[in-house]
Amino acid sequence: MSNPSRATPSLLDQVLCTALAVGLVLVALLPGARATSAIGWLPMWLVAMPALAWWSLHGFALPARVGVQAAATAVA
Repeated sequence: MSNPSRATPSLLDQVLCTALAVGLVLVALLPGARATSAIGWLPMWLVAMPALAWWSLHGFALPARVGVQAAATAVA
């Protein structure tokens, strides 16, 4: 059986993860990266957009809640 969470990350996955990490560092360390520019509010483009793209690449997966998962296995 293959576990999709342990699969080798794709190139797109690596690029989006790197873009998110770089954006977080820029916003955290550079005051100019927290401002508004000609393309709009920079933290949205440097952090939020790569994070949403990375999340959508993984199918908008949400973390499982422990209580709900334990109850589901107890019923089954």
